[in-house]
Amino acid sequence: MSSPVPTPSRRTQRAVVVGLTVGAALLAIVRLGTRSLWLDEAYTASTIDRGFLDLVALTWRDEGYQILHQLLLWPVGRLSVTEFWLRVPSALAYIATVPLLAVVGRRHFGATVGLVAAAVYALNGFAIILAQEARSYPLAVFAATLALDGFLRARDGQSPWRWVAWATVAVWLHGFAFLAVAAPVVVLVADVRADRTQFRRWAPPVFALGVAIALPLALPWLHTDVSNDYSFLADLSLGSIRDVGFTLLGRSGIAAVGVAAACAAGTFVAVRDRDSSLTPVLAMAILPAVALTAISLVEPILLDRYLASSLPAIALIAGYGAVRLAPHRFGPVICAVVLAASSLGAVRAVARPPLEDWRGATRTLAHEAEVGDALLLPVDEELVALEYYRPRDRNIEQLDLVWPDVEWGSFATGDQGPTALDASAAVAVFDERPTPHRIWIVDAKAAPGRVDTIVARLLDSLDGYGRVAEYRFDGIRLVLIGQLGPAPDVVHGALRSPVHVFHQHVRELAVAADREQAGDAGPARQRGAGPLVAPGEHGIGDGNPLDEGTE
Repeated sequence: MSSPVPTPSRRTQRAVVVGLTVGAALLAIVRLGTRSLWLDEAYTASTIDRGFLDLVALTWRDEGYQILHQLLLWPVGRLSVTEFWLRVPSALAYIATVPLLAVVGRRHFGATVGLVAAAVYALNGFAIILAQEARSYPLAVFAATLALDGFLRARDGQSPWRWVAWATVAVWLHGFAFLAVAAPVVVLVADVRADRTQFRRWAPPVFALGVAIALPLALPWLHTDVSNDYSFLADLSLGSIRDVGFTLLGRSGIAAVGVAAACAAGTFVAVRDRDSSLTPVLAMAILPAVALTAISLVEPILLDRYLASSLPAIALIAGYGAVRLAPHRFGPVICAVVLAASSLGAVRAVARPPLEDWRGATRTLAHEAEVGDALLLPVDEELVALEYYRPRDRNIEQLDLVWPDVEWGSFATGDQGPTALDASAAVAVFDERPTPHRIWIVDAKAAPGRVDTIVARLLDSLDGYGRVAEYRFDGIRLVLIGQLGPAPDVVHGALRSPVHVFHQHVRELAVAADREQAGDAGPARQRGAGPLVAPGEHGIGDGNPLDEGTE
């Protein structure tokens, strides 16, 4: 296919690819281990932190979404389960995809298209976010890129088995990669209609692919209740579709508009010129989103991460369109603005806060909890994240786990129950045990409003209880309720019960001693009074108590 812009020299191509790869490496490695794990990453850590046979058994029984990723990450877990090392494979896969896209683009659409596609992917904020998580998506993206290359080469007359091999790897890395790697099969329908001999050539590979990916596709659905597992997703709306599109296009406003315009231009030119070489790429970019949107009309399942394997196709289409825009008067300016905006989006992706700050939440629980406090997690699987950070803050073990009703150190991936705790069940929990002075309730993955309903029901059923404090972190909320005295203090906007700082018997002795020393001259000052949490106090700095009970 002839290119409307001059082809850069081999030396220039190599220099640009090296520069993009080095830039991608810096973007991926900076702050790789500084953010807290979020719940899905903690799942990964808990899954691989066991013997190999136990890992295989767990994968078969309960964790079939990312089979190959778990098996590949298991040796890393033998070395270390720190945030940094768990995320290294994802970072390496993202870095390797950048030069791979340049090669694939050059092979099928021209050197300039390949370079632009590599730049678009390298600066995609969503790709960078995934590169800094201990999940399988970047590895599936890498394999999906090779699968797309294999399919395009097979349409040019080479063996289709390369496509089968890499498509299989992609699906075994993450089941939802199936949507991207199988989408080009739709193109085969037109090919077979145009040339009946193509059926005999393609039927065995397509059948073999179906057999090879049957297990990773079927296994997760054998133990997945869609209505429960995706209860945190809002119903399908134009807003949710817009948000997913914004994420896939780079999470930067100007860059998203520019990439979308380049993709639209590429699609228009390909259709106008009847360039069938781009058709499989268009199928890989569009059909997965269409499929998830259609399914979400019944059960919400439209999640940007499940479309991550379409990122290489989006980058190639954008490169194809950008090259078509370049000869126009303002084409170079538009491309420069889009790349600059993408760079800004990439920097913002690196500087972003954690998706869920379980490190900060665990530290706050460890420092603020008192012996005998109860801990209730409406979604029991959230305990996996607390267990990951528990060895760093052992004081959290003084909390009494009432839901799930287990001992610290005994809960891991595979132990979660099938349903989340509701308000009636939460009340029943405390009907069957002595009521603690204080109860901590974690709100992270529960359905919207569930935790507030639980808190309201508990306050109605437990006499003398009220809200003591609330702490907010990125993606997590801690609500503390407890027994209130006859005249609770209000300190710095936070409602404090007499049980907040010391145990009741210790405080009573201290108050009595103060009164005796002062000759019982007026009410004694409560010991331990002060801000509920000050910025940086106890090394926390992230938890912000909200005003409760203030005038």
